[in-house]
Amino acid sequence: MGKRDIEKDRALELERVKKEQAIQAADVEKEKVIQTAQVDREKAVQVAQKQQEIEVARKDAERALAEQAAATFAVLLACVCAAGPALSGLWPRLPQSLLAGLDLGWKLAPWLGLGVVLHALRRRA
Repeated sequence: MGKRDIEKDRALELERVKKEQAIQAADVEKEKVIQTAQVDREKAVQVAQKQQEIEVARKDAERALAEQAAATFAVLLACVCAAGPALSGLWPRLPQSLLAGLDLGWKLAPWLGLGVVLHALRRRA
């Protein structure tokens, strides 16, 4: 073998080693990309689960608020329908201060209800 053949073999061997190193580097990069994709997928699944939990909690809160409003309406309606006629004769005999207090409560009730609804529906940061 001549000097030229030896140099040619060395050049081919060097080229083969460089190709192997490039392939190994590409494989390492591929593994990193795959791992990153898996982590991203896991995070996406966690976010989706958290959003689903929040949605369920929101629906439960809405249902509870509707049940509370319905129960309050039913109790008030029963009080007005049952107690109203029974106490109608007592109304003129009540002291003026008590009548003024009841009148004030009657006028403030919608505003108190609005405040409760706004408090229940506010966004929490």
